[in-house]
Amino acid sequence: MRAMGVAPTRKIRVIPTGSYIEEWLDDNVMTQTELAERLDVSRKHLNQVIRGKVAVSDALASRLELVTGTPATYWMRMEAAYQNALQRARDEETYAAREQEFRAFPVAALRQRGFVENTWRNPSALVGELLRLFNAGTPDALLALLRETAPAAAFRQSTAHKIVPESVFTWLRVGELVAERHSITVGAFAREKLETEIPAIRALSTLDPQQYGSMVQHQLALVGVRLVLVPDFPGARAHGATRLWRGKPLVQLSDRYKRDDIFWFTLFHELSHVLYDDLDQLHINWADKLEEPDEERADRWAGETLIPQAVADALPKLLTPSQVVAFAKEIGVAPGIVAGRLCYDKLWKHSKANTNNLLRFIAINGAETD
Repeated sequence: MRAMGVAPTRKIRVIPTGSYIEEWLDDNVMTQTELAERLDVSRKHLNQVIRGKVAVSDALASRLELVTGTPATYWMRMEAAYQNALQRARDEETYAAREQEFRAFPVAALRQRGFVENTWRNPSALVGELLRLFNAGTPDALLALLRETAPAAAFRQSTAHKIVPESVFTWLRVGELVAERHSITVGAFAREKLETEIPAIRALSTLDPQQYGSMVQHQLALVGVRLVLVPDFPGARAHGATRLWRGKPLVQLSDRYKRDDIFWFTLFHELSHVLYDDLDQLHINWADKLEEPDEERADRWAGETLIPQAVADALPKLLTPSQVVAFAKEIGVAPGIVAGRLCYDKLWKHSKANTNNLLRFIAINGAETD
């Protein structure tokens, strides 16, 4: 998708329709005054048309056809091309002048993943690519979309570092692009059916991480939920998001920390939103989401779905990797989920879980669509 090189900064060549009228005058050894008389317009008006100061109208194009023999459609096509080039030149000047307003977008990552070709060495072209990527007609429209994204999704955010809104916005948009290319047919959304599928989805955690991603996607598609897997963008720091997209729930997961226990916890956190929240009212909160009732409930539901409260009392008694593996097998989840819970509850150190290969790592590529 990405070009091999960076497009050089260039000015659009803008040739007014009048230059072709001027060529005709030279070829036919006629003055502007004579042509103006034949067209029944003032010499001043014709001169302004030739200089590109006044557009060729439908009426003038019809008169030019009668005088020059060149069809009116030709003159109108040339005028349309001129006006288009003129507008593009104006746009490029505007884009270049507003470069600083878009500097926070994760351009390097977008280039690496093939979504844009240019760099800030060609700011007008790059801003134009960003507008196209986000389906925005002007810089102001794109910035307005960025501001309006806040109430569009509910995020599970890491608050250890600063969150960059442009990166979150980009991560969301790429999720939509991935969803558009999705090859899986998504059925009608049915909350009741999703509830009945939760145990089967949970059981997939025991499979190899290279397998269960697509299997979860297919399982959710049957009940009307689209799942997309999109790598994190620098500064986004989102584990997951849930929102309505084209009338159906869209669950988007990142590869933040790249651990299977986080993948599964975040998946069920987001599915809690799908099951129990009004997706139209979900919103982004840059503060600690744990202080919000819906986020606390989603965390509790995810935790209890993966490790039911009825068996959670046994967690402090798990002292060895073999005990973790046996317990995980008994309750039907991956050992990494149990190890992750032990680390979260500060019963184990992460180093202990990592050393014993209990925490498995996942990989999500930027083009994953099924």
